[in-house]
Amino acid sequence: AVEKLLGQRVKLEADQRETDGKRIVAHARVKQSRKAIAPLEQERRLYMAELEWVREFEEHSLLRMQEKQQVATRLAKDLEALRAEGASQLRDQGEDESILRDGVKALVELEDKISMHDKHVQGKLDQLKHEIAAGEAESASLQATLQALDGKQLEAEEAVAELEERRQAEQSDFEVQE
Repeated sequence: AVEKLLGQRVKLEADQRETDGKRIVAHARVKQSRKAIAPLEQERRLYMAELEWVREFEEHSLLRMQEKQQVATRLAKDLEALRAEGASQLRDQGEDESILRDGVKALVELEDKISMHDKHVQGKLDQLKHEIAAGEAESASLQATLQALDGKQLEAEEAVAELEERRQAEQSDFEVQE
């Protein structure tokens, strides 16, 4: 019975060693699996984080594209409005240039008329100056004639006065003789 028990014990110890060996092998395999899983788990986490970043980037890119599209649409409308305004300004400028050309033409005509009128007025002024000078010369001549006539008139009045005195003297003499 002791031998039997010893045999059982030896068998149990052998089983125990085999179980321990299997356990060590299993433990080593589990450890190795964990080591193999840890990088895979970390890679999965990195992949998930990268996937999340890609999603956020896509959302952000989509929003930016929408904003750019809105800006492009607004700029296209603004450009069209500016083109219309530019065309209107060109038409207005053409009309303004036409008005300016007509105004310049009218000014040239006015300058010609003013120049002709100025020449006419200058001619009349020169003629009047000549006539005034001639009139002044004639006036001086007439004044000299008047002075001469005034002198003759004084002489004639003196002669008349002398003759009157003589006549009165003769009349008094005649009256005295009668």
